[in-house]
Amino acid sequence: QVNAKLCELIETPAIRASCLARVQAAVQSNTGNCSTMTDVSKRDDCFKALAASSRQVDTCTRVIGLSVRNDCYAAVGRAIGDDAICFNIVSDEEKKQSCLQGIATAGGTVESCYILPAPAKDECVLGIAVKTKSASLCQQLTTTTNTINYRDDCLSKVALALGDILTCNSIFSVDSRDSCLSRVGTQTKNELACTNISYIGVKNACYT
Repeated sequence: QVNAKLCELIETPAIRASCLARVQAAVQSNTGNCSTMTDVSKRDDCFKALAASSRQVDTCTRVIGLSVRNDCYAAVGRAIGDDAICFNIVSDEEKKQSCLQGIATAGGTVESCYILPAPAKDECVLGIAVKTKSASLCQQLTTTTNTINYRDDCLSKVALALGDILTCNSIFSVDSRDSCLSRVGTQTKNELACTNISYIGVKNACYT
């Protein structure tokens, strides 16, 4: 299988360039193999797999089916870590957002999140905040739905990852704050976390 990513592991510039040239030649050969397929669906899948493994975004233009072509762009974007490729995705805003969010989260870079609409933006930032254990990123979240307050949920997850009482104390919702303190207290065996809990029942359960 053609995989241009392995070439980047080569430290010597001349050898790395030679590797990439061979990959390009292999891609051209494999492109010909895909082109000979008479089944359109299989041919599209062949081009998509080739584009992702070789990290050649231009190969996606050979895909006929729009849905598979969009999948191809998303796969290459993830393979390269380049969110700009996501903007080649058309007529499927959800897939474009998923592409941007996936690349941002995998790379731990929050910039791609900011171009997304809420609540996708908040989900994206939350994912990076939890991955990087950054309470400050959680503080940027403002969206609240019927099922989730992104800021509080983010702070709770980061607090648990850090075992940090102070991060729990930053949570607005009393219920969520108590739950966070209880979990952190149980995890760290720190009775101070239990002391800060508001509701007696939760506090007593934390001590036991």
